[in-house]
Parts: sequence; C-alpha cells; structure tokens
Amino acid sequence: MRHDIYAAVALQRWLRQRGSSLSTCEQAQIDEWLAQAGRKHTQARSFLTWSAARGHIPTVHVPPRGTSRGTEQLAEEDARWQISKRLLHDADLALTDRVAGCLVVLYGQPVSRIARLTTDKILTGAGGVQLQLGSRPMEIPEPLGSLLLELADSRQAFAVLGQNEPGPWLFPGGRAGQAMTASHLTVRLNRVGIRARASRNTALLDLAAQIPASVLSDVLGISTTCAVAWSHDAGNTRLGYAADVARREFL
Repeated sequence: MRHDIYAAVALQRWLRQRGSSLSTCEQAQIDEWLAQAGRKHTQARSFLTWSAARGHIPTVHVPPRGTSRGTEQLAEEDARWQISKRLLHDADLALTDRVAGCLVVLYGQPVSRIARLTTDKILTGAGGVQLQLGSRPMEIPEPLGSLLLELADSRQAFAVLGQNEPGPWLFPGGRAGQAMTASHLTVRLNRVGIRARASRNTALLDLAAQIPASVLSDVLGISTTCAVAWSHDAGNTRLGYAADVARREFL
C-alpha cells in the first residue's frame, strides 16, 4: 500500500513538472510515464486504474501486468464489447452459443463451469431474471435474461444412443443425460470468435475494478483469495486513501 501511495504522488509530481495534471493528462503522457516507471509500473497502474474508473482522469489505456492468473492473456476491450453486442442481438447465432458466450465475456465464467450449469440456477421473480453462479444470485439484465429463459425452455439433447432427454443441464450434450463437454463448448465459442481464456480474463479484470472483492466472490462463485487478487490487479484496493494522500501533496 505504501508503494501505491508513493507511485501516486510521484506520478502527479511528474505531470505537474510538465504543466499537466490528472484531469488534463493525455494518453501519450501516460505511455511516457509507464515507459519510464520501470518497477513503479505496477504501483502506477493501480492508481491510474482507480483514477480512470472514478473520472479523475480522462479514459486512458493502462496495460495490465502479467500475473499467475493469466492477465497477460486479455481480449481487446473494443472487441469484447463488439462480440457482446453480437451475442445479445444477432438472432442468426445459435442460442446455445449466445448464452454461453455472454457468460464468458460479460461474467468471466470458465467454460468448464458453464457447460455444467443446471436450469435450477435460473431464478425468476418480480425483480426479473436471476442466475446463481455463486452463493448469491445476481440479477441478469435484458436481453440476456430472456435469452436464458428461452434456452432453458428450448434446450435439446443430441444423444445418438439412449433417451434424448436434456436432463437438468442448461447445455445438454451428446450422451443421454449428460452435460455438454467443456471441450465441445470451447470449440463452439471459438467458431463465433470468442477466445475463452482471454475473454474471461478481461471480464474479470473489468468486474473487479467495479465490484468489491467480497461481492465478486459471492456472485461469480470464485474464491475470496482469487477475487482479492483480481481486485488488486484491477486497482480496486484501498486506493481511495492513496488518492487522498496524493491530493494533499499538492494542496
């Protein structure tokens, strides 16, 4: 935490020496700072991510640092939103691919877990559609909520032998009573342009920048340790304090 504070102060001092500030800095200046920061890149990135998320600086791109969780494998943010839009609105795509793809690119779910989702995880009520991925159900906005319900109602098994019943699975597979395999679902997603691991990493990084780690763990079904690590990578730690210290430096 102390290193984050030092990096925040150093960055603002560097900008001030160049006649700029957090509120007026440009991408070129951020790129120059990150290139010069060396070991400070990690701490500077956390502060910059926090500042951008709260509107203290213009929208800038801050390259993520590589970690054991694979954040070096990321999808481009523009490409992520383009594929999300296509999945949500292109009726020519298979419903299975649309729902599974959205769970990867919007909610950071691993394909292995998606493939074994059961229909009882989809909840409906006065508040709309909810999906339980972790210990706490989360509200699913439209049109994805309706797509989930449609898939639950129309899903079909594709067993060659035995009874062709979908069973409890949201994504039934090619064997009677079995779920679709993760490998088969991955192939399907690849065909519509989704690189599952990179898309999942990007989604988790984005969600971790906005949601407290405890909530992230509860709604996405990931461990608290993993959620905290993603939050730290996204800069969603106790950086409000770092920002306050940095501001006081120049008062």
